[in-house]
Amino acid sequence: MKHRDIPSSAMTDVAFLLLFFFLILAVTTKTTPVKIEQAQSQDYQMLEKEYPILYLTKDGILYYQNKPIDLASLPKEKELCIMADANTQFKDIKPILDALQNQGTGKIHCLVKEADNAR
Repeated sequence: MKHRDIPSSAMTDVAFLLLFFFLILAVTTKTTPVKIEQAQSQDYQMLEKEYPILYLTKDGILYYQNKPIDLASLPKEKELCIMADANTQFKDIKPILDALQNQGTGKIHCLVKEADNAR
């Protein structure tokens, strides 16, 4: 009788595939280095009644009380809201945040539209 090579068993294949799956899952799972409490979205109409709102267009034009303003004319408030166009680039938002921080604004609410599928 001839001795035949025994092919690898199906169980070895399954074990290898499971190992591969968990390895990929571990690499792609994103964790934060510290515990972070996620912000809760609120209805912007409620915030609008409480705090002034800065509006920022996608072209980087800033509005306050329905008038265009520049960084030197930002309101001096401890807390306010910013509503930016969805296509506004961060390079247009960063100088506003810096200017607000420099003048002592402690809290800024970023107003966003609630996603249609969130309900």
